Amino acid sequence: MATLVAIGGPAALGAQQPVQKLEKPVKSCGGPLALILITVVDAKGAPVTDAKLDVKRERDGKEVPGTMADMSPSGEYVVMDDSSLELVPAAGTRFVVRASRAKQSASTVLRIGRTPNGCHVRRLNDDVKLILGR
Repeated sequence: MATLVAIGGPAALGAQQPVQKLEKPVKSCGGPLALILITVVDAKGAPVTDAKLDVKRERDGKEVPGTMADMSPSGEYVVMDDSSLELVPAAGTRFVVRASRAKQSASTVLRIGRTPNGCHVRRLNDDVKLILGR
């Protein structure tokens, strides 16, 4: 949490005036964008570079917008980033992640919450690999 300080014009020009604190502290979220990733591999363990991901909140089926469906040379795909923070309660909730390619698919459930300051998404369970074609 950051506290903002109001500095008047004369103070900015070097005049001596007392600093005024704002009544309400303002939450400041900064730093890099947080991403939650999942790895998709085939039955032999090779990265799946052309999977399509569907991510939905388990309790109501609300789809997470903007999940990555592009090619991924490493087999790692973005499940969620901070732009979907409004879908995530502070205590966390479950999201169903489904990866598919052609007629193959695999799914898992991830528990996702927020960082202690409430500014970023974070995974609340272990890393998961989705294996297509087993």
